Amino acid sequence: MAGVARPPDQPSCPGSPGAPAASIFPQLPPELAERIGAFVPPNDMALGLRATCRAARALFTGPRAATLHLSQPGIPHHVFESAWAAPGACHVLSYRQRRQLTTLTAASGDLANLQTALAAAGLVPGAAELGAAAAAGRLHVCAWLRRRHNCTTSDPTGDALATAAAAGAADGAAWLLGKGVSWSWAAVGAAAAAGHVALMEWLVAARQAGAAGVAAGPSPGSAGVAGGGGGGEPESMQMCRALAGVAEGCGLAVLQRCHAAWPALLAEGVGGGAASAAVAVRQESAAAVQQQQQQQQGFAAAAARVRSGEAAAAEGGVRAKRDAALVTRGRAALAAAEEAVQRHRDQLLAAAARSGTADWRDKVTWLLALGPGPDSSLEDAGGMAFAGAAEARGCSRGREISAGGAGGAGGAGGAEGAGGDGGAEAAARMAWLAAQGLAPDESALLAAVRCRAAAAVDFLLAAPPAAPFGSTAAVGPAVAWPPLPVGEAAVVAAAEAGDVAVLRRLLADPRCEASDALDAQCSAAGAQQLQVLEFLTAGAQQLQVLVVISCVTEPSV
Repeated sequence: MAGVARPPDQPSCPGSPGAPAASIFPQLPPELAERIGAFVPPNDMALGLRATCRAARALFTGPRAATLHLSQPGIPHHVFESAWAAPGACHVLSYRQRRQLTTLTAASGDLANLQTALAAAGLVPGAAELGAAAAAGRLHVCAWLRRRHNCTTSDPTGDALATAAAAGAADGAAWLLGKGVSWSWAAVGAAAAAGHVALMEWLVAARQAGAAGVAAGPSPGSAGVAGGGGGGEPESMQMCRALAGVAEGCGLAVLQRCHAAWPALLAEGVGGGAASAAVAVRQESAAAVQQQQQQQQGFAAAAARVRSGEAAAAEGGVRAKRDAALVTRGRAALAAAEEAVQRHRDQLLAAAARSGTADWRDKVTWLLALGPGPDSSLEDAGGMAFAGAAEARGCSRGREISAGGAGGAGGAGGAEGAGGDGGAEAAARMAWLAAQGLAPDESALLAAVRCRAAAAVDFLLAAPPAAPFGSTAAVGPAVAWPPLPVGEAAVVAAAEAGDVAVLRRLLADPRCEASDALDAQCSAAGAQQLQVLEFLTAGAQQLQVLVVISCVTEPSV
């Protein structure tokens, strides 16, 4: 029996039985339909376009199309409630993951979903949620958090201004400063580390402007009161941390400019306060002299001129003393700032070694040419540089959660880490650093383990052969270093990172100092790394079996 044809006004859905082509747009090639779908927001793709017909579901696949992104708008409230409002929905999540749930929801800009997330997670919002909303430009969420929950801008959960600066959110940073948020070097460093040079310079200008604000910037808004914002830490230390952010995220020219100019900013800050005090003293002195002259109008003009000349001379002496004190304080502040930069030059070297800019080698070479700090040596500089190189391409620590519920249990046991290349980029940078005559230390191995850079771990554990210093060979180090000890801290870090391959490599090394795997098991349990727990417990059971067998087969004395 022949099938009944559809009426002309009800065309068959593409992808359904009888459709001419399995395409959501029959008149277009599938690759053009995919290009069109790339412009659809992620949540609209998952809940809207993919739900139109089977052809759309078959065409748009992958994590982006089939996953609900908590940080993006477009999740209906009833869908969000069905996933997170049920009793015990967050019981399997750690504190870090519950905080991640609330911050991602705050970034979406949906207040109803944010209230549901806060109730489900059982958390009080803080600077983390405020910073996530400011970084995403959700200023109405920022206003609600400040008004409803009186969220502070800096607490143990994070720093709101630094979070907004790291995201390059000029609107969010200006809004926070306009609400009286204290200026901080941490925000400058966060913007610099992310490569937002214009925002970094605007924040530095906001410090110089102080309470008056900045008239023009990358976005409308006024700057808050300038201050250190370091919780009692010397401002020179805060500036050095920000300078390390410049070494990480900006080019060599910007680094050289900030390295030369920023210490003078601290001296100007001290000098400005002294200058204001001097101006006030001079005004009081002039008023006193004028009052004295008015009281002595009956004296002769000659005597008045003599007294006024003496007063002017006295005032000039006070002014000279104040100016001399001002210059002395400014020079002392400048010397202290420059000394702090020299002391923390190793941190700048580590930041340049892990930098993602194309001229990271030029930055490392320039910093090495400046020489180590007064309290460090070339060996210390090498350890910091190798530790920074281990973090190249970023770390892959922690676990993500999706809108559908808790994330998977345990991290991957493979060697993927450090940007997904298994640490190949980190190992290549370490080889280049060794060719410059630098040598690593234990901190480099620990950093490579934490970043799951398996190739870098293998490079560090394989003691390199000696080669002529200054060799220009592309492969292989120019200097040899003594074998690095494999401490228990590295084993615990591998267990917490969830990298079974690196953990196996460390435990099999004869230099491993871990007496047992108990601490590693505790760290893996705390990080919910189930695959690591299975590996460690299986290894412990095998060890017990070997011990029993050896005891049974050993001949009695």
